[in-house]
Amino acid sequence: MAIPAALVADRAASAAPAQGLGQLSGGGPPPCKADEQPTPAAPQGPEFKPGAPARSSLIEPGVTGTTLVLTGSVKGLTCGPIKRARLDFWQADARGVYDASGYRLRGHELTDDNGRYRLQTIIPGPHDKQAPQLHVKVQPPGKPAFTTRLFFPDQPQNKTDPQFRPELMMTVISGAAGKTATFDIVLNL
Repeated sequence: MAIPAALVADRAASAAPAQGLGQLSGGGPPPCKADEQPTPAAPQGPEFKPGAPARSSLIEPGVTGTTLVLTGSVKGLTCGPIKRARLDFWQADARGVYDASGYRLRGHELTDDNGRYRLQTIIPGPHDKQAPQLHVKVQPPGKPAFTTRLFFPDQPQNKTDPQFRPELMMTVISGAAGKTATFDIVLNL
């Protein structure tokens, strides 16, 4: 059932403050599309470890691979950016191995006042039968945590990974210094 855009905008404006969502003002994420859907959830998996350090770069001494800078925003279906949402990221290294003893290629950061985030990392390798992916757990202030996985286009393992969904594919661009990717996380808030 289609809802008129004016009604959606009116409800979004009145609901955003009550849900702790930011205001839609200049510099924020682009407005939600009337037909926008929440980002699909995906299982956390056994590789998650609580307590990852606060950092927006997962690159540290000994980490090798193609550099990736991922940017995006976290917003609710009410079209409001979610500021100060905690994003926990974890991933395999370029060989497809997860660090089981420490916090290599693991970290967390908070979204800014416009709901935006920026992560510097590397392209992970495939792990077992999983396609290369970034795991992310989003914890909006005062709301339940949400976990999903972000996938890379054109990976042969996407066809056989049971967690792969086209809606979870990042937009990736190659450049001279590595790759850049974008992905906006839309929560059912």
